[in-house]
Amino acid sequence: MIQHIALLKLKPGVTDEQVEAAFEAGSDLPNEIPGVLRLTYGRDRSDPAHGFGLASVVQLQDEEALNAYLKDPRRLEYLESHVDPLTEERIELAVPLEGVHAPTIATWYWGIGGGLD
Repeated sequence: MIQHIALLKLKPGVTDEQVEAAFEAGSDLPNEIPGVLRLTYGRDRSDPAHGFGLASVVQLQDEEALNAYLKDPRRLEYLESHVDPLTEERIELAVPLEGVHAPTIATWYWGIGGGLD
């Protein structure tokens, strides 16, 4: 599986309603474009100084699905009509899910009953 991540810096004055409308306009893309498994989006909760305060993550089946998604005319039209008018800048990354680290009892100390001194 591959994740296509877009970080968006919104233009000054863009409202939450405009952002919601833009993402609502793209809500059918996962059903229309083969290989798309899931689309999620949201605002950064950390108040970033860099200004990229909105992200979308598209999960795709594989590299072939990613390449088709990036060139799909429906996606390109959606970006041109709904995303580009709201954004000052956009960064896109495509990363495979190859490394996952999760806390386990064996590797993390949570401060309960003994531990590292």
